[in-house]
Amino acid sequence: MIEFIENNHVLSLATLDAEGLWSANCFYAFDAPAARLIILSSCDTRHGAAMLGAGLISGTISGQPKHLRDIRGIQFSALATRLEDLARYEALGVYTRRHPLAKLKTTDIWSLELQQLKFTDNHLLFGHKTHWNRAADEGQG
Repeated sequence: MIEFIENNHVLSLATLDAEGLWSANCFYAFDAPAARLIILSSCDTRHGAAMLGAGLISGTISGQPKHLRDIRGIQFSALATRLEDLARYEALGVYTRRHPLAKLKTTDIWSLELQQLKFTDNHLLFGHKTHWNRAADEGQG
């Protein structure tokens, strides 16, 4: 599952605001030790404003396979937090190591702290699912 997240770079996220559901695609960088995705997006976007207001989002990470046996993908829920100060600086470092051109853009930086993941991997077995839950994982520590 971690390898899949690290080997991809675009996620689709879903938010909810007063007007209803809204989706967006974003480049991301994976911060594995913190189990979070880092994205750059302005608070002025519809999804940015929705994340600022609610925080809880859902999303997917997937490729575009031609065959059923090649389907692999992540469905997730996360807590979105706009980062400031030192946390912003550290997250920007994670992001720009993955996407160096981002150094040229000034915008808001978000941490998507993963809460639940479901990884579908037809490479192993058709319809094979692996689940991860932050609360359960932290409870085992």
